Amino acid sequence: MDNEDKAQLLVEQKLQDAKESQGVFDLPCGFIDGTGTLHTEVVLREITGNEEDMLTSKKMSGVKKMNELFSRCIERLGSVTEKGKIAAAVPDLLVGDRVFLMFALRRVTLGDDYPFKDRCPHCDKESLFTVNLGEIAPRKMPNPKLRIYDGKTSTGKTFKFHPLSGRDEAQISDLGAMGDGLSLSIMVRLESLNDTLPTIETIKALSSRERNEMRSTFDEADGGIDTEVEMECPKCGDTFRRDIDASQASFFFPSAVRRNSKGRSST
Repeated sequence: MDNEDKAQLLVEQKLQDAKESQGVFDLPCGFIDGTGTLHTEVVLREITGNEEDMLTSKKMSGVKKMNELFSRCIERLGSVTEKGKIAAAVPDLLVGDRVFLMFALRRVTLGDDYPFKDRCPHCDKESLFTVNLGEIAPRKMPNPKLRIYDGKTSTGKTFKFHPLSGRDEAQISDLGAMGDGLSLSIMVRLESLNDTLPTIETIKALSSRERNEMRSTFDEADGGIDTEVEMECPKCGDTFRRDIDASQASFFFPSAVRRNSKGRSST
């Protein structure tokens, strides 16, 4: 057993230590109910074997899995405690909150330490890294009760848009099979473009500069969590940045990190 395997085993042992089965978190965006009340505090329970089986199932799309996961594991959403109302609210949660909830569920279930294997882009050697998820600060939505925004491109096009939600993600997933995902990700957010309802053809006709300006405007209004972290390679000492993908199996199944790395050289 080499030093990295020993380090991985130590991390796994820490993950098995007793921890709270529930956690209280503050959403970076929040859910607005039918009365206009903003709910930001959420209580989560840890993932059980039922959710593990669901997450590894190939019978559900990624968006549906997330909806089911959040519906099961959210114990309270603001003042909402009724499971049916929570399940009805989940698809309307903004994507920034949905990504944040994945990180929060991982912390409640397995603790803050997240071990993963990665290959340094400088020396091309694989190493074990550990990120403290609790140290990744959420990015608060600037105006959480404002859900329709105005924007304008440098070419003079005006647009109104809303933050991306779980329902929007589902629509992109359903309609994006033909390879129009980038255009759809813009279109589903737009309430209007030059005071008219845009079509996919309208969005495709926009210049790349206009589309990038729109995306930048979207980002300024959004909340969430920065999933990109800086890491230092223990082999060569250089630093690089990587995006933590909460959708990969090792995010909730850390033992897969060591098991899946067998047979691959790290020297």
